[in-house]
Amino acid sequence: MPSHSPIRPTTASLAAAALLMSLAACATPETPTTPEEIEPAAVDVCATPTGAAVEAVTATGELGDVPEVTFDAGLAVESAERQVIVEGAGRPVEDGSLTGISFVVYNGTTGLLLEEIAYDEGGPYPFMAQSGNIPGILKAIGCVTEGSRVIAASLASEIYGPSSVDEPGFKVEPTDTIILVLDVVRIIDRAWGADQPAVDGMPTVVLDADGAPTVTLPDTAMPTELQLAVLKKGDGPVVAEHADVMVQYHGVSWDTREVFDSSWLRPAASEFSLDGVIQGFTLAIAGQTLGSQVLVVAPPEFAYGPKTGAANEHALAGQTLVFVIDILLASEHAG
Repeated sequence: MPSHSPIRPTTASLAAAALLMSLAACATPETPTTPEEIEPAAVDVCATPTGAAVEAVTATGELGDVPEVTFDAGLAVESAERQVIVEGAGRPVEDGSLTGISFVVYNGTTGLLLEEIAYDEGGPYPFMAQSGNIPGILKAIGCVTEGSRVIAASLASEIYGPSSVDEPGFKVEPTDTIILVLDVVRIIDRAWGADQPAVDGMPTVVLDADGAPTVTLPDTAMPTELQLAVLKKGDGPVVAEHADVMVQYHGVSWDTREVFDSSWLRPAASEFSLDGVIQGFTLAIAGQTLGSQVLVVAPPEFAYGPKTGAANEHALAGQTLVFVIDILLASEHAG
């Protein structure tokens, strides 16, 4: 199937940003942490054992809320430990999973709280579960299921790199033991919002087990106005008009009734700026919340314009396009 993507390439890559984001990028301004690049560890991140350090830590509270963590200072580990204290019923974190996590970080050696990350309205921190990315977190969540809470311990060098961090209000030695309590909120590869009522007269959408959509067009006249329906309403922040976004999308031509492009046929979701796509795409996404799935019907004036016969016109010019869009991440939010 030829690809006729509505997306123009951009230099920004949210997936790359999620992979390279340090803990400092998610910390509050008063927490000036700067992890260094860490070499991949040749270990099975799914086989991180329990141990005395994590068993000495208690964490209470609801998933999604900042946990109440208690332990005695002076904890020490030589290698990573973890204990799943709440086991979720969702999918497991696999190699390459972009995973939304919320977590607190303590210095187990000194007993001090270092960071509380992604418990606000901004949503969970997108962590790429991939070799070479913050081993201390990777060993904590590898193969853990969505909806789980984990207590983990590792050397500070596996989170903040091999150098000491000594800044006002924040001090870590590479040999310190770090205690993490992490909530594995979700794997970020499809819309997670609540189903919404169907809209009469719109195309119907059926999802397979992996979340990929199939679109069935109604036997009615082709719309001449932009049509938009929210199929799933996400609980994340509102997407700003000029945001860079990560989405899954599936496109069907109403004229040919054929699929012309789908990110679901590629290994990963697509990323682009809302300033660099057809108008129908921007209108469908801007103002929606992360986690939503939207259905948009875009007549030619909101897509690639009328068919003129010009040598350089788009192959989809003159066609009414139907998109199902899962809104996964955005670089900036309205409000």
